Amino acid sequence: MLAASGSRLVELEHRIRIRCRLDGVIPARPIGHRSGYTLLEIMLAMSVLLALTALSWPPLMRVYADFRVREATEDVRKTAAGTRILAIDQDVTFQFLYEPGGRQFVRLPYDVASTDSSSDRSSQTTTPITGQISGQLPEGMTFTTVSGTVGGQLSQDALNGLGLSGELTRVSWSAPILFYPDGTATFAVFEVNDLQSSTRRVSVRDLSGAVSVANRSQ
Repeated sequence: MLAASGSRLVELEHRIRIRCRLDGVIPARPIGHRSGYTLLEIMLAMSVLLALTALSWPPLMRVYADFRVREATEDVRKTAAGTRILAIDQDVTFQFLYEPGGRQFVRLPYDVASTDSSSDRSSQTTTPITGQISGQLPEGMTFTTVSGTVGGQLSQDALNGLGLSGELTRVSWSAPILFYPDGTATFAVFEVNDLQSSTRRVSVRDLSGAVSVANRSQ
């Protein structure tokens, strides 16, 4: 008799719990207990992350491209400004040339016979001079001429002492930007561009020989 009564009580309690769950009185699982995230929740989180990445990626790429162009242009500016210092220190006219539409640039003592271009002011020397240097912009960047004329090719003799001088003889250079021993220079403006449309403008002042860098609009 006692066993039968106990069985009925257990069955009655079970029915009451089922009824309460259906009515919302007792939750189906304890509050605060979760075994993990559902597939729908994971897909929603991934969709939000992808949307945020898509919105932020283009601005980040533009910032990175502008940083690369700034760094590369600063290296060019330092080389050109160093050309003026060499001209003053060694009392010799130096020239800075770049490759329009390309990446190469060089610094050399100026000699009228070493290039097809001509200039109103010139200085010739047969004494060996130090300070020659060649360099190039990073991949994806190019020079553009803003003011001045296109020069020509340089002779092998003019490029002696530079690495890859054979390749440099095939480059079509800009007109030489001359830096004189008195600190003056020939006026010139050119730009450094990249594939992301980031541009920096380099200007050489004639009276002071100063080399400055600015945005295209400045």
